[in-house]
Amino acid sequence: MPIAPILILIIGLFPVLTLQAQDQDDPVINAQHKSIVGIVSTTGSPLRVRKSQNTQAEVIAKLENGAPVRVLSVDNTWYTVQLEDGRKGYAFGKYIKMEDEYGIVATTENTSLNVKESDHKGSSTIATLENGAQVQILAETSNGWYQIRSKDGTEGYVDRKHIKKQATPDSSKRPLSTETREISTTRSARVVTNGGALQIRTEPNGKIITSVENQSIVEVIKSQGDWYYVRLPDETTGFAYSQYLVLLEDALEDAENNIGYATVVTKSQPLNVRESPQIGAKVVSAVAKGQKVEVLEIMGNWYKIRTADDIEGYASAHYLSYVPN
Repeated sequence: MPIAPILILIIGLFPVLTLQAQDQDDPVINAQHKSIVGIVSTTGSPLRVRKSQNTQAEVIAKLENGAPVRVLSVDNTWYTVQLEDGRKGYAFGKYIKMEDEYGIVATTENTSLNVKESDHKGSSTIATLENGAQVQILAETSNGWYQIRSKDGTEGYVDRKHIKKQATPDSSKRPLSTETREISTTRSARVVTNGGALQIRTEPNGKIITSVENQSIVEVIKSQGDWYYVRLPDETTGFAYSQYLVLLEDALEDAENNIGYATVVTKSQPLNVRESPQIGAKVVSAVAKGQKVEVLEIMGNWYKIRTADDIEGYASAHYLSYVPN
């Protein structure tokens, strides 16, 4: 073949190769990506969508209460969502309500189904499901896979052709009952009781092995129904009733979405509410120990708050303990 046609052919390939390289780094998701639509459900304030799964990450969008949003995947606390302009972001999952979708494993020849770590056949197998087992469908990928959650709480990916959708779940097989679920990373939680100590047990409703004071910080290792398996500062481990533990990440995002309150936890004196978030700022009010305030905004070590008499100002986060609604 003459040299000139060869050069033309090679040059003609470069635009294609360049486009492929750009696609790999492009944060905009392909418009054909399939997903499950959820509805933003806050108490009225917008839901923050962040650049990464971190409450300190940059906010890239705010979604109004009641707005639909495409959910691409679920990772415990955070949902990966697709914005209208195609960008991908992360939002606190507890504020996105989705109609639960369920299915049953329907393999040929009554064989088991492999659950994969990611949405392709070459991915590692993390679990197997028997034919007929029920799963919850969390999301659908662009290449024909479902992200699912099994009865024991395992989350992974399966080829959608092996899942038969159900209109309603079979309660006898429904996932997420009282099974133990590992938390992907240990998370800190604050003990929030009515003042007494929180009992730590050998197992749910089991023998009491110790107790931990109100407002103490513990590590949550896993959840089991209404209980958390926790590690105390002295390395003691045991089960605590989850109603009396507030995950700090939950508390922060709740406060940022303007749906939470905090209790003043000073030793005895009132908490000063200041005109701006700095120690030397003018004091505009004071709130007694044990009183609740509304949290409007998180600003590092300061909370912007509203007192019971509608005075707005700033108070040190060190002396405020978030209390969920």
